[in-house]
Amino acid sequence: MSKLYIFGIGGTGSRVVKSLTMLLASGVDCGVDTIVPIIVDRDMSNKDLSRTKLLIENYVDANKIAETKGRNRFFKTRIKLLNNELCLQLMDNTQKFEDFIGKSSMSRENQALVDMLFSKETLNMDMTAGFQGNPNIGSVVLNQFENSDVFKAFAKDFKDGDKIFVISSIFDGTGASGFPLLRKILHTPNVKDGNGIVLDNWGLINNALIGAITVLPYFTVSSATDESLVNSDTFIDKSRAALSYYKTEDKNIDTLYYIADKQTTTYDHNKGGDTQRNNAHFVELAAALAVLDFVNPEKVNKNIHRDEYGKIKQTTYKEFGIHSNASEINFDNLADETKDLLINLCYFAIT
Repeated sequence: MSKLYIFGIGGTGSRVVKSLTMLLASGVDCGVDTIVPIIVDRDMSNKDLSRTKLLIENYVDANKIAETKGRNRFFKTRIKLLNNELCLQLMDNTQKFEDFIGKSSMSRENQALVDMLFSKETLNMDMTAGFQGNPNIGSVVLNQFENSDVFKAFAKDFKDGDKIFVISSIFDGTGASGFPLLRKILHTPNVKDGNGIVLDNWGLINNALIGAITVLPYFTVSSATDESLVNSDTFIDKSRAALSYYKTEDKNIDTLYYIADKQTTTYDHNKGGDTQRNNAHFVELAAALAVLDFVNPEKVNKNIHRDEYGKIKQTTYKEFGIHSNASEINFDNLADETKDLLINLCYFAIT
């Protein structure tokens, strides 16, 4: 049985996984037998994550009783949770960034260097609500994947022929920092856990087919009413800076998808936690379609370009587009392939 391991990083990762789960519940064709979602997020209490978690748990229950060998197509693709967990728990639970880097135990000279590199607001930032648009902080804190029990279970569960897909945004802190870090560790030979033991099946993981979608700005947030450091006025500049770095990912990813929305929706400014409950967005649905495109067996020759030794010869780059700009999207705005897929789902759901 072929599996696709999906790493959903940050709030956008959770919301795209939620959209994908909705598509799978509707009976969409998927090029693998099993989807294995893994969410990476520092903010474990955010509502976008908890809603996705509840939805997947309900899907797993429905899949167990759904008739998948007859005419029924609903819930036909299996969703599997590693260790019965959706989230990859980070081992460190320190709240402030200055505590995470151990500033108080540093020499006087090193403390002065830290004060030059980071603002007072950044050092005192409460990381339990995520990295609040600071990828420089995320790149430090997230560098601990291999010590997570779920990550070890991922390595142990991985089989030859399984695939990997990474979902992240590029304009915040968690997604922009988590994607390159994760990609790097997936391609690092002989990764060891905290006890110095090489993770299981790591050679297979090093050579696995890997796709990713990078979500550019598609919403803005209103002005902060608390001490939140998130400022949507900086989203574009942060995306440009990250994209310049992402050039180095060429030939490290088999297929890299991009998506954005110039007609941004404005959400209430929520620092995180239970108040972070964004409405569903079409960009998240379209991003979920990228996952299905990557594992579509009819698109292997378009998406995958490897030599006889299994090395990536070139990365395939794809963008999602619609026929015309519109504040409200309908089927006429969509390309034929997308329209046919969604109309067929709607038709199947009511017949």
